[in-house]
Amino acid sequence: MSKLGNIFTVYMNLYAFFFMFLYYYVKYSMVYLYMCMYFICNYVNILWFICNNYIIFYNFYAFLYVIN
Repeated sequence: MSKLGNIFTVYMNLYAFFFMFLYYYVKYSMVYLYMCMYFICNYVNILWFICNNYIIFYNFYAFLYVIN
């Protein structure tokens, strides 16, 4: 009976360790995913800003060329 109890407690400790590991893995992978998405979105916004400014300046220079 005590051997069965020991096996049971060992398995319960393994399950607890596994679920704790799973919980922290999901939590911190979400944090890393959020950070990666944040940096990717900033990068895309910067690229979009540069492209929009390029189009605006191109139109401005075309406008000046037409005026001249």
